[in-house]
Amino acid sequence: MKKSFDPRWIPIVLIVFIALVLIAVMVTDAQAEEAETVEYYGVLQDDSGDYDLDFDPELVRQIQKALNKFLKKRGANRIAEDGIFGPATGQAVKFYQYKNKLTIDGICGPQTLKSLGIDSTGITSYPRWIPNLEEEFNKSTNGFAVHLNLGSHRLEAWRLVDGVWMLERCYLVATGNYKAGNFTDLTCLVYKGKSRDYICGTSTNGTWRGYDAIPIQKGDYFHSVLAHRRNGKWVFDDNSALGKDVSHGCVRQARENAAWLRKNLTKGTVIVIDDRAWELELTH
Repeated sequence: MKKSFDPRWIPIVLIVFIALVLIAVMVTDAQAEEAETVEYYGVLQDDSGDYDLDFDPELVRQIQKALNKFLKKRGANRIAEDGIFGPATGQAVKFYQYKNKLTIDGICGPQTLKSLGIDSTGITSYPRWIPNLEEEFNKSTNGFAVHLNLGSHRLEAWRLVDGVWMLERCYLVATGNYKAGNFTDLTCLVYKGKSRDYICGTSTNGTWRGYDAIPIQKGDYFHSVLAHRRNGKWVFDDNSALGKDVSHGCVRQARENAAWLRKNLTKGTVIVIDDRAWELELTH
């Protein structure tokens, strides 16, 4: 005899079905939450107070005026003579030092001041640019900030978490070859959010591409290590250049870091590039 379905089982079947759906949703949510978990490696400790930055504004104006005479002769853009030693003044100092065969450190020490025609007698605090990172980061409109430390070739990615700037990633990069005059410029800027899949060019090694390109300024980008065309395919260089001054001003990164940075560095991110030698622990 054929057995008929007992309708008394309907509530039980529905309960089991609903339970299975709820379990699936909970597992999915847990996986999503786990995937979104971010590990942080430290809290921002601004070190600008560790440097003697108490410069006489009149001294800074003298430096800026002397630099502008030099820049005018070189056909370069002039800087503001405002008595404020900012990134543009710091970059002009490095350019001057390069052209005059001085130590390229961005510091207006006795030799640089003498070369500029400025008497250094009695000066105890030699002008240089060191930004207050927290002050600059707080200009971010999306809670994300990047600090490139030229002194140690480290790029640091910081995120604002519950009102505190936390280090999310820190890794080695390759920067401009300043000994050849190929500077990665000192700067503070708010990113406008226009990246590219890649930039390309030619060199002695042939045609090249730098992927996940994020513009910084004046034609310079954050991008991956270079890829060259070989046997019809784009083959990436290894990471041996990272941690060195080798580029023409762009900032090269390991492929995975370049892709990560492009994904996270969106419109409103603050980018600070300075040349202090502050070596945070590498995370990637």
